[in-house]
Amino acid sequence: MAFLVFYGFGCELWAPWSEELGRRPVMQASLFFVNLWHIPCAVAPNFSTVLIFRMLGGLSCAGGSVTMSVVADMWSADDQQFAIAYVVFSSVGGSVIGPVVGGFLQTYLSWHWCFWTMFLFGLFTQILHYLYVPETRTTILLDREVSDLERHSPPPGPRTSIFRLSLEMYDADFPSTGSTSSQAGREEHLGSGGDAPS
Repeated sequence: MAFLVFYGFGCELWAPWSEELGRRPVMQASLFFVNLWHIPCAVAPNFSTVLIFRMLGGLSCAGGSVTMSVVADMWSADDQQFAIAYVVFSSVGGSVIGPVVGGFLQTYLSWHWCFWTMFLFGLFTQILHYLYVPETRTTILLDREVSDLERHSPPPGPRTSIFRLSLEMYDADFPSTGSTSSQAGREEHLGSGGDAPS
């Protein structure tokens, strides 16, 4: 119960950060802290310690909001239903599998192994996420593209930096549109601010 209550607050805490910093680093940070708080629970000497660190674990969860944001980044509104169904199934599936596995763990091992098992599974999940899940936030990807163009392009004139950069991005995406008329328009637009980009 303590985990779920603070989970609701944690989702609201992490979601804005994912908009500014990107989905990938926020999810990695969230997974790191959730996994970290399993360790004190696994070695807890009393119930109060378990309660405190389960609260911190819930507060560290970004899955409820950021995962849905990743779905929105990758699929249009008309195609999101299957991805959302998979995410929800994964969430409720854990609630079904957990008590079954936990029953065997408590029967044949100590209750501490419930947390050690979650820690090992969470660590495995974080490694998979780090290796195979790329950034999906559009603004972060565009910022990276702009930074890459700035590193590999000649410095623009002071009055036309934004326009020249947009032309370079357009030419990179649509090279076949470089007609004589568009080239003339480019030269006319850039004439007062410097040479056209090569």
